[in-house]
Amino acid sequence: MLEITLQVQDELLWIGPLDDILRKVCVDKDGNVQVPLYHQYRTYKAETPLIINTHNTGTGKTQAALLRMACRAGRGGFDQLRPNRDNVLFIAPTNELLLQHARDIEKFCAKGGLPYRVLPITRKHLDDYRQRPGTTEEMSRPGAMLHMLLNNARMLDGDRSKRATVYVVNPDIFYYAFTYCYNQFDNATLFRDFLSGFQYIVIDELHYYSPKQLATFLFFIKLSQHYGYVDSETQRQFCLLTATPRPQVKNYLERLGLPIAWIEPGRVPEEDWPFVRSTRALTPVQLELYSRDELQEDDQARGLLLLAVRQRQRIRQWLDQQQDGAIISSSLGTINTIYKELKTSIKPDEEMGRVTGAEQREYRQRATKLPLILATPTVDIGYNFERGTGKQRQNIDFLLIDAFSADELVQRIGRAGRVLGKSLQDQASTVLAVVEENFYKELMSYAGPEMTRTAFARLAEEYMPKRNDLFAYIASGALIEAFRTLEYARRGTSDAEKPEIDEFFMTLQDLFGVPLERRFNRKRAFEAFHAFDAAHSIYQRIQHIPPETFAWVDKWVQQKPIDDAPADIKVVLKAFGQRLSGRRMKKAEVSQWLLDDFRKYAIERARFSFRESFEPPLALVYDPEHLHSSEKVATYNALHIMRYYDARYYHTPEEWQQDTRQSLPERLDDIAIYCQLYKFRDPPLRIALKLDASEDSKDEWEHRYAYRVTALYGLEIVAIDDHHGLQQKLINLLRPQFVPAFVACDDKKYHTANYLRRLQRQGRFFPLPLHITFRDKTYPYLVVLGTMAFHVYAEVPYNLVRKDRLKTQRDDSNDTIFLC
Repeated sequence: MLEITLQVQDELLWIGPLDDILRKVCVDKDGNVQVPLYHQYRTYKAETPLIINTHNTGTGKTQAALLRMACRAGRGGFDQLRPNRDNVLFIAPTNELLLQHARDIEKFCAKGGLPYRVLPITRKHLDDYRQRPGTTEEMSRPGAMLHMLLNNARMLDGDRSKRATVYVVNPDIFYYAFTYCYNQFDNATLFRDFLSGFQYIVIDELHYYSPKQLATFLFFIKLSQHYGYVDSETQRQFCLLTATPRPQVKNYLERLGLPIAWIEPGRVPEEDWPFVRSTRALTPVQLELYSRDELQEDDQARGLLLLAVRQRQRIRQWLDQQQDGAIISSSLGTINTIYKELKTSIKPDEEMGRVTGAEQREYRQRATKLPLILATPTVDIGYNFERGTGKQRQNIDFLLIDAFSADELVQRIGRAGRVLGKSLQDQASTVLAVVEENFYKELMSYAGPEMTRTAFARLAEEYMPKRNDLFAYIASGALIEAFRTLEYARRGTSDAEKPEIDEFFMTLQDLFGVPLERRFNRKRAFEAFHAFDAAHSIYQRIQHIPPETFAWVDKWVQQKPIDDAPADIKVVLKAFGQRLSGRRMKKAEVSQWLLDDFRKYAIERARFSFRESFEPPLALVYDPEHLHSSEKVATYNALHIMRYYDARYYHTPEEWQQDTRQSLPERLDDIAIYCQLYKFRDPPLRIALKLDASEDSKDEWEHRYAYRVTALYGLEIVAIDDHHGLQQKLINLLRPQFVPAFVACDDKKYHTANYLRRLQRQGRFFPLPLHITFRDKTYPYLVVLGTMAFHVYAEVPYNLVRKDRLKTQRDDSNDTIFLC
């Protein structure tokens, strides 16, 4: 174990003059003026189109963004706010944080007398709004309801005292509206709503997003500039909040060509020094670091489990001393296992609660008030541990964590010791952290009595893996997403305006850093765009294709009766019929053509997904011992359930219902397995994948699918080091899905697989073993599943891929993924 004391950290207060608007909105609960932090004041005063506040998590960046909103609103008087000029868009990365921000914004507006309506919007909110009395049949479409809210939010409450609206949305809502991903009736209007409807836009936790997601925000900002919204009379402003911006992100933001106000720690112009003074933000942290080797555990999350068990008496003592703490892990399985282990000495629901994605929101809210909180990365992004006791010192006195990447480590340590605005500011917090061996060894040479937080963060950044450091996709693949949006927008413009859009697209290539030799081929992009659009109009509602579907296709081709086909297969057959309409081919070629057609569609659908495109099948879980969550019945990722729990699996939902005596949910369409949990697996099950390609040789299969982004169909799950094996239902969990993937042969003679292992230090992805059986033999591969396949493929140097590809493989220019 290494012991290091992280020093206190101060922020600067602005003690200079306050204008009338700032005095009005900087009030505490008793109505007294509360001076802002210096970075908040700077944000309030910033007039540039782009404001980027990079202060630490927990130092009031959200408040800073709201102060800027108040400044803009107060110019002409709060009573003069107008929806077509003063509506605000606030984008928060997670629904949990979105709701927290909506509450905070409402409090801010109420205290400062700002006549803003605050409207949170998620898919669930849209569903709830559509159920209200008075909604028309037209509003039954989510897109139509969203358009209505963006243009007439007063319809929800009829409150005429609210003169404008702050729309708090998740990035998915923004992405699908801005990129024409709603249905044909709503997509054009929603694109215009988001492009023209807001003059102040806040994007929170920018560092959270992957480079693929970042590209969409860059595109939005650049398009706003192109259409003159930045230079308009009301001057559109973007306020970006990010605690740890990567150098590449800074580079892209500066390429936008807009004036930027960088609100960064430590920067104080000489003329402002008389008007600032220090205030304590973070207490000292007594940091205890443990390596995986020291804990004799290969897996970092399992290392935290061992540490928590060994420290259970110490945790008990802290709680007895009226201290509050948290245990945070990247692994839900680890958190749930720790919860079970600590229940013998700490009372659940009275002293200890879980804040995880598996818990219902009501339980998570109750859990945050308990002395010991066990949490997954649900709390990593801007989440506040708000205690219900009105503590005068920090809300987190002790903390146990693991961390895969540098930003995770710094963020989680930063949860402890926050005393900004607290009356007691001298009590140290204790943090126990499990870190990887390389970073641990490096710290050994620096270990001393004290270290600044800045120095610690710098070392972590240098010697720990990165979470989102795979930026090559922006210059190689993100452009097609922008092209699709612009192509739709182009349809609604006059012939005279179309060259302007084409010119903007060339500008966008400069922003994204597309090399000259790989500049966009508009003709090929246009063809691919229309091919995807045509397929999407037919395939969009199909998520899975049961393996037996193609036996029915053969019957259908041979004009045999298919009336007795299962209902889900009939839906697929109908779509296949639409895709085949007007095409001529031999009967023997039909099944293969359909397989290839849907595979191409699945790849491009993954590209146009804002978040992870690979959605694992769901399990309906009966959990009487509350191993997984506080609910007895829940649905959750079936792969997670299979890995972490011993369970009984049922053949039918009726059998599950009869044995558990629990009610079935109304919809069963998305549920793949039904089970009852008995205990945790110890250790968790390790899995691999296998694929039957026995009709192909290795050369033939790699020619079509390896070393590029593909979509694998027919995957089976196998257990590693488990002599009991898996039930057939578990083996087949992924078989009906076309899973986006990047596949490389796992052999020392091959370069790509070795590079993938090194690349893991730049991005958080976990290749799985894949065994493919060909005509003659089974070979080992590595596979990266889901949207990460695009990032990884773009990042691997082309010369390595080229060396590994067989001579029989076609050139990249013929690939469906024509930009990667």
